[in-house]
Amino acid sequence: MKSHLLIFLFAFSLFFTFACAQESKEKAIKQIESTDAVDLLKSDSSIIVLDVRTPEEFNAGHVKDAINIDITQPDAFSKIDNLKTSDKYIVYCRTKNRSKTAVDYMTQKGFNHVYHIMDGYVGWDRKNLPLEK
Repeated sequence: MKSHLLIFLFAFSLFFTFACAQESKEKAIKQIESTDAVDLLKSDSSIIVLDVRTPEEFNAGHVKDAINIDITQPDAFSKIDNLKTSDKYIVYCRTKNRSKTAVDYMTQKGFNHVYHIMDGYVGWDRKNLPLEK
């Protein structure tokens, strides 16, 4: 009987730990659309924009004042490690695939305020939102 209780308590504690970790990760990442990002940037000038596309893509057009960290390069994660975890970030790529890699890494490293643009640069451009070239 005691062994069943111990197994139950162990399983419950694992479930609770996983649920809390998942909830914490979900709080750290906020999925938004490009139009939401424009509103956020207007209301909070402290937000840092990370464009994780290649330099060629970045140079063809990017969000104003964005920082380019090409997530496909070997040094990308060390560049992210040099950012302040307490700052707020908006992260995007062309669609949302590469930015998901960056956002997942950032949350694992303790970044607490990360906005992930789900429609990416493609959505931004389609909606004729302001870009720099």
